[in-house]
Formats: sequence, structure tokens, C-alpha cells
Amino acid sequence: MGGVSLYQIKLYYVFVFLSFIYLLFKFKNNKFSLFIVLLFYNGFFSFIGKDVQNIYRIVLTIITLYYLDQTKSLYPKKNNLFSTLGFVFFSVLFFYSSYLNNDYFFIVFSQYSRYFVLFSLFIIFYKYRYNIKLKQKIEYVVYVLLLVQIALSVIKYFVMGVSESIVGSISSQGGAIATSLPIMGFMFLWMRRDGKFSSKDWLTILGFMFIGFVSEKRAIWFIMPIIFVLFMFYIPKKRIPRKILIYSLFAVPLIFYFGLRFNPTLNPEHAIGGSFDPNFAIDYAQTYMFGAKESEKSGNGRGGATLLLLDKYESDGINQKDWFGYGLRFMYATNYDEFQNLDFGISTKGAATGVFQSYVTGGYLGIFATFLFALSMLVKIKNKRLRYVIIAFFCWEYFFYTGSILREYSLAFLLLYLIIFTDSVADSTKRG
Repeated sequence: MGGVSLYQIKLYYVFVFLSFIYLLFKFKNNKFSLFIVLLFYNGFFSFIGKDVQNIYRIVLTIITLYYLDQTKSLYPKKNNLFSTLGFVFFSVLFFYSSYLNNDYFFIVFSQYSRYFVLFSLFIIFYKYRYNIKLKQKIEYVVYVLLLVQIALSVIKYFVMGVSESIVGSISSQGGAIATSLPIMGFMFLWMRRDGKFSSKDWLTILGFMFIGFVSEKRAIWFIMPIIFVLFMFYIPKKRIPRKILIYSLFAVPLIFYFGLRFNPTLNPEHAIGGSFDPNFAIDYAQTYMFGAKESEKSGNGRGGATLLLLDKYESDGINQKDWFGYGLRFMYATNYDEFQNLDFGISTKGAATGVFQSYVTGGYLGIFATFLFALSMLVKIKNKRLRYVIIAFFCWEYFFYTGSILREYSLAFLLLYLIIFTDSVADSTKRG
């Protein structure tokens, strides 16, 4: 990490460890709450070491199997048939592609465990979707965990300043989560409060935005205002109280304004507190998404990486590797230089969107299977407008960002909450 010393990183993780101990004691009387806490500490175990992280993932898988057995959720139900078939199809292609490409056991287990935990929790939650006590318990634990992420971001700012890779307790080697986490945190809070925010909630939302700021995220300043408007106006489909309307009319432009001024890459001075120049920010975003025109790579930027896949699919040069991928290790066991030497046609490994990662690991069939699996769960959202918005957000994150929602335990858990526990939102919409 540029500009950050090993001492600063170790000091920061002392606080992460203390937060972990605090949460273990806080929820010591409930095993499932402790399991949720574990899901939000992937970054901590990753920092300790690869071997420890592998043990951590094995433990999560074992705990998931335990809850599948305890809740008698091992056998598919009729109302989950589409989701089950989607996951089975995804699993068959995942293992077949790994076999074809000679991926080693640990990377296959490590990557597959993410999806296994996600689907297993999905079928467990769906079975208990009308259990109010379970919903309230999950809400409280997740709310505390999100507050801890905000607190850790404040500590990070004072310990190491603004830097990208570390995000709370969730990530130690990639900052992209600092875009998705605040947005999904806002969605969670909106659902928990049924769209009615108190002054304390507005401070929490600012805290979510601070997570993105302290990790130098740019996309959040463009996407969050859109999400805010959709959740406050489009989804409720009811008369907005004048107070909320006034707050919203001020909040959305302010988020955009301060985002451009306080993110060094989005203002001409490249400084915190620089000038407000929307044209500069838009030009930067366009270059970031599609790369510089003079670049020799055809897949410039994240948007360019996705367009490259479309162009390749329409060409006549599709082979077995294109259909079934090159293997997990080429995507998840390479550094930036090693990935660059493989020459997949994109400008840098950082430009690999979620869909491009699926292409490298599983080919075009892997893309189809991953998207079908995700869609089979997303269509379970009862509120039609909420379903449209979350599917659109997922598509943006998968096709034009990093695709971390399905792969990161914490984000996947938040997604499950948004999918399953929407009954109160649907009812309030009907009343409106």
C-alpha cells in the first residue's frame, strides 16, 4: 500500500482485533449471531495469513452445513425450485470448468465456498422468512456490524489517512468493497426504518459515505445519489413528507458536491478540498470506465472490459477456452504483473469487472450460469419496484464494477437480507 507503513497497518489491525473480541463478547449468548460476525471479518483473517484465511473459510463452510442440518433445509422445496436448479447448474459448470483447467483443490474450495455459503443461507432464510424474531435478531447484529465498519473507517483515517485497499474488517487487499458496502448499508437501513430516517440515521448514512471517502472510492459519488433518489421517491410510490423532500433536495446535490471536492482524483487539483468541477469529474469517470483513447488495449477500463467480451462473442473466433474459461488460478492466484503477462486483452487486472472475472474463470457459460444463479434469488424480492432497483444495482456492479456482491461473505449476507425480508416494505407500498 503506497504511503502506508507496515507499522500503521499492524496498528490498525490491533483495533480490528479489539472490535472482533468486543463483538464476540457482545453476542456470546447466540451462536447464529456469532456466525454473522464471522462473515464480516474476512479481511481480518486475510491479514493474518493465507493459511489462516483458508481455515476461516473451512470453518464457515462447516458452520453453514451445521445450520443446513439443524434447520432441515438440505432438501429443495417447490417454492425454491428455480433457485435450486440455478445453483445446481452453476455448481456443475463451476466444477467442470475447474476440472478442465486443472485448478488445484484449495482454490476450488476457497472460491466455491463463497457461493455455497450464500445459497445455503438463502434457502435457510427463505424457509424462515416470516419469522419476525429471526428478522429482528439479524437486523440488530447487522446494524451493529455496520456501525463497527464506520468506526473502523474513522480509526483508519487517523492511523493511515486516506488509502484504498483496507475496508473495515471486511477487506485487507481490495478497496472496491468500499463502494458497494456503503450503498448496501444504506439499502439495509432504509428497509430497517421503512424509509423513515431519524437524525441519528442521517449521521449513519454520512458514516457509510465516509467509508467510501477514506478508501478513495470514486464510483460511490456517482451511484449513491441515484440510489438515494430511487429509494426515497421511486420505490415508496407514495406522497413524500415535505420534511423528507426538503432533506432529499439538499442531500443529493451535497453528496455529489462534496464527493467531487474531497476525492483527490475527481478535482483538477488532485487534493482533498479541491475545486468543484463536474466536467473534470465526468471526463475522469469516462476515461476510468473506458480507458484513454491512445491505449493499445482493446478492453480499456472496466466498461471496455465488458464491451470486449461482447465484441469477442460476436466474432468467429470462439474456442473451448472462451466457453469454459481458463481456470480460477489465472484470476485469483495472480498478481497484477502476472495477470498482465497473460494478455486477456484488458488494460489492467483492476479493470476486470465481475463479468470479466466470470469469463476468465468459467467462460461464457460461466457468465450465464453466474447471472442465472443470481437472478434466481433476486426475483424472490416481493416488492416489484424494490426488485427492479436491486436487480439494476446488481447488474451495474457485476457488469461494470468488480462483481464482489456474490463473492464477499458480508455483501452477500446483506444481499440476502434485501431479498428475503421485504414483506414489510411490500405491505407499506400497497398501503401507500
